[in-house]
Amino acid sequence: MITPKKKQTEDSEKREKMKNDKEFSANKVRIMTLDFLLRVSGLVPPNNATPFLRFLNKVFLTVVFTLFILALLGQMMAVYVNWGNIPVISTDMSYMSGLLLTVSSCVYFLHNKYKFMRLIDLLRNEFVENMNSKYIKFIHIAERQIQLSVTLTAPVAVSLGTISIVVPFLNDSKISNFNNNTVNSNGNNLDRLMFVMWFPFSIEGSPQFEIILVLQMAVIFFSILMLAAVDVIFLSLMSHAAAQFKVLCAMLNDMHENVSEAELNRTKHTSQLQDIADFNLMKALVTSADDITCHESGRGNCGSPSFETRPEDRHVNRNAFRLYLVKCVKYHQAVIEFVNSLNEIVSLITSVKIVNFPPILCMTGFEMTQSFDNYEQFLQFATLFAISLLLIAAYCWFGQQVIDESEKVQLAFYSTDWYNQTPEYRSLLPLAIMRASRPLKVKAGVFFDMSFLTLASLVNVSYRYFTMLIQLHDS
Repeated sequence: MITPKKKQTEDSEKREKMKNDKEFSANKVRIMTLDFLLRVSGLVPPNNATPFLRFLNKVFLTVVFTLFILALLGQMMAVYVNWGNIPVISTDMSYMSGLLLTVSSCVYFLHNKYKFMRLIDLLRNEFVENMNSKYIKFIHIAERQIQLSVTLTAPVAVSLGTISIVVPFLNDSKISNFNNNTVNSNGNNLDRLMFVMWFPFSIEGSPQFEIILVLQMAVIFFSILMLAAVDVIFLSLMSHAAAQFKVLCAMLNDMHENVSEAELNRTKHTSQLQDIADFNLMKALVTSADDITCHESGRGNCGSPSFETRPEDRHVNRNAFRLYLVKCVKYHQAVIEFVNSLNEIVSLITSVKIVNFPPILCMTGFEMTQSFDNYEQFLQFATLFAISLLLIAAYCWFGQQVIDESEKVQLAFYSTDWYNQTPEYRSLLPLAIMRASRPLKVKAGVFFDMSFLTLASLVNVSYRYFTMLIQLHDS
């Protein structure tokens, strides 16, 4: 026979083991694992950086953004100087749009850096840390999706940077020479450059040409790296927002299992008193066959009022279901607030990406059609076209995930066995369903949201611009 003291010890060990397993599973999860790209690109100083390293980081950012601004000014002046030369303008605007997107994204991130960090801390400390260990798999899936998207886009981004740097040395013809129309600025030949720029001085001599070439290499390298670092943070937050809706649906589907576990853990705290009562019952004197029947069947008054079924105990499980539903509603509201906070931060910069995407796509597509006879140039613009398309497709795909997963919450609320629950439960459920009927969206400004419908509209607009550009060039 197991004594109450021994059973209490065993129950305590089980509770401690379950607690340690849950804490181990939660602490083992690492989210936002690709945030190291922010430190690699120099947008964020290293962890535990000294004041001197922080100062060097600020100097580095100042130098890099100065190069970006000078490059943008040179490209804008090149458009003005060569107005009417459609091939040159399209080439210039292809790189200028990408560089403008990089500068705006990075400046916006640095301006709202602490807002992003607070959102990341909220995700780690409030959602993942307090999550049931059996739902950690959804967090792992979200992380793998981000890693997969980076794995797919990284080779294209690296190819773009490598080709842009190598083409000037491999191509015997002049990069800025389209249909024998050489780009000039005050008589200075801008040949063999990575992208078209206007200079107020001659760059034909040495070391001016080498310095400009190295600076253009730095602009291309850091622009790709910084843009990738910022985009990874945006996409990671979107992916984890969709994962939280998956967790909520799983919690609702596992309602009976989770409530049973909660009730089991609650009753374990009173197991000592119950074991003592059972032990005293076994020692009680049995004087008749009626008493034996009473103890075995649990019917009648067995001499102890503590074993009578109280009316309030009959609905303890149903009250637990209502409390669990309240917990899920609060969790749903927390995820909604998280998505709203995400929209407040990324809405402006995503609208810039939406507006900037059609010009990049149509310009690069136009240059691809004009450089079939030049393999190096065709490959250069093809990689720029591919990375632009992959970037906007990733945004729309993760945004569509948020919409789809938030729509499933309504069905998950309704799929609970509300017909077997208390009136309090049934009165609360319609309010939760009504709120879940409005899907959450990652906004891109006022007029757009990140979804497949937006992606289709952008591709359609880009194709219209592309055909218009072809007609202008042919005429």
